[in-house]
Amino acid sequence: MKRIAMVCGLLLFAVATFSQNSATRYLISYDRQHMFLRHGQEMNVVDMELEWPRLLNGERADSLQAKLCRIAFGQYAGSVEQSRKAFLNRLGQPVVGQLDSLPDDRKFCYVRCKVQQLGFSPERFISFRVEYDCQPEALSSQKAESRIRFITYDMTAHEVMEESDMMDLGALMNDSYNYSTLLRYLSHGARTSLQGEIEASSVLGPALSGEHSAVFEVFYNNGADSFLSDIPYEVLRGAMKRRVKKMMKATTQPVALVDNLEFNDGIDDSLTICKQPDVQPTYKNTRVRDKKSF
Repeated sequence: MKRIAMVCGLLLFAVATFSQNSATRYLISYDRQHMFLRHGQEMNVVDMELEWPRLLNGERADSLQAKLCRIAFGQYAGSVEQSRKAFLNRLGQPVVGQLDSLPDDRKFCYVRCKVQQLGFSPERFISFRVEYDCQPEALSSQKAESRIRFITYDMTAHEVMEESDMMDLGALMNDSYNYSTLLRYLSHGARTSLQGEIEASSVLGPALSGEHSAVFEVFYNNGADSFLSDIPYEVLRGAMKRRVKKMMKATTQPVALVDNLEFNDGIDDSLTICKQPDVQPTYKNTRVRDKKSF
C-alpha cells in the first residue's frame, strides 16, 4: 500500500483541549484526530486539526460557526457537532477489529481538514485560516477538491468577512509596481525564514492578524509550499474596503514604515563596522538578518 502499512484495527488519535479566560467570555477548543474510515470497499484516511471558536465575547457567533463548517466540512447542519458528524458519516464508519483482507490501494482517499487561528483582538475581531483537501485514488468515489479561505469575524458588527470583503487584492496584484512593493513587504514580514527571493505563483488574503497588521499566505511556484506573512495595516489601508477601515479606525495607530524596502539577500552593505567599541554600530535598514536565514 502506498501510504499506509497493514492496518489491523482502528487507528485513532485525538487530542482535545480548551482555552478560555477567567470570565469564560472566550473559549477556543483544540481538537486533533487521525481516523481510518471504511465506506463499502473504500478506505478513507481523515486528518483533522481544529482550533474552533466556541465562545467569542460571551456569544456563540452563529454566523461564524456556519461559515467555518461550510468551508471545513462542506455543509452546515445546524450546529458544529451535527455538521462534523454528517461529514464523517459521509466518509464511512471507523474500522473496528481485524480486516478480512488488505484494502485496494486504488480505493483509498486522503482527507485533511484544518482550522487555524491567525489573529485576535478582544471585543473586536478574530481571524482563521480554513483548509479542506481531498485527494482520492483512481477508484475512490470521493471528489478531488482543495480549498483554503481566510476568515475575519467582526465581533462588533457580528459579520463574517472573507478575503474579497477585506480588499481588492486582484487589482493590487495587477499593478506591477504595487505587486512588487507588496512582495517586498511580504518578504520582510514572513513568519518563517525564507530561502532566497520570493517567486510567488499566488497570494491569498488578507485576514486581520493584530490591531496594527494583516496576514497573507504566499504560495511558491512549485504549488506545494507556502508561508504566512504579516504586513502593517497602514501599508494596506488605502486598498482596504470601507467596512474594514471602519472596524480598524478606533484602534489603529500610525506605524513607522520602511523606506525603500528591498529584498534582504544578506548582510546590509551599509553596515558600519564598530571601530570604536564604546559607540553602537548604525544600520541603514530596520532589520539585518544573518545570511543563513535567507
